[in-house]
Amino acid sequence: MDTIYIKRGNKVVLPIVFEDNDGNRLNITGGTVIFTVKRVGAASNALQKVITTFTNPSQGECEITLDTTDTSSLSEGEYCYEIKLTTSTIVENTDLGVVKVTEPLA
Repeated sequence: MDTIYIKRGNKVVLPIVFEDNDGNRLNITGGTVIFTVKRVGAASNALQKVITTFTNPSQGECEITLDTTDTSSLSEGEYCYEIKLTTSTIVENTDLGVVKVTEPLA
């Protein structure tokens, strides 16, 4: 489980590489990646991004971009995140972790 640190209001780019259990990169061409952020125990999402355009799909590479408007909408605190990959042959939650949002100093 990884932790992502975000300063509220800043743009964040998260590079992701999808691999199988043996470390081989997955071809994610034509797939969809869903990045979901929510507070622990919350019924609704604090943030969700759907990515269908990838930096290098045949090598399993994509970027999740959180714009300033995305991170400005998050209150300071701790959240959980999930990354889900769906292709014609794969449907799985590939990563779970924590997002920590802090206020900028100035």
